[in-house]
Amino acid sequence: AAFCAMAAEPAFDTLISHRGESVDAPENTLPAFKTAVGRGFGFECDVYLSKDGRVFTFHDRDLERTTGGANTKKEQMPEYKTFWLVNPKERSPFVAAECIVAKLKELGVDGVDCRYDPKFATAEYIKAIRDAGFEFHVWTVDDLPSAKEAFKRGALTVTTNCAKKLLDAYVRENNRR
Repeated sequence: AAFCAMAAEPAFDTLISHRGESVDAPENTLPAFKTAVGRGFGFECDVYLSKDGRVFTFHDRDLERTTGGANTKKEQMPEYKTFWLVNPKERSPFVAAECIVAKLKELGVDGVDCRYDPKFATAEYIKAIRDAGFEFHVWTVDDLPSAKEAFKRGALTVTTNCAKKLLDAYVRENNRR
């Protein structure tokens, strides 16, 4: 897939509410999810399938803290896209785009959802990942200048704790022009 020359902008379909609209309701709760949807946004949540087939939200990396590690394996839901969450830091192998691409291929996922750090998530970095056929998304960005920069660099979506606040600020900014 080729890199798209058109940059995304803050909009209902490109701003993702982080664990629901968590700035106005407790994260990963029905009120947070309903607030996001009521405002016209999609939302991100951590969804798992229990051993008995029940879907639930949970944020920890694994069940170690709450169950001592029992029942830590679930099957992927193939009808949904999956993204590898990564937080690239200095001296991490995932600072290099080719390492991200190799890991995405190994995992067999649709793309990466990366903690946004403009030092690492350059336009060239994002382009290399997208040119390899993977999606690139960022999290958690709560200010409009950073969100706009992430989109300009090639991020497809921005996950934020305050989607409505960002979109309202973006609309106000554009109406002044």
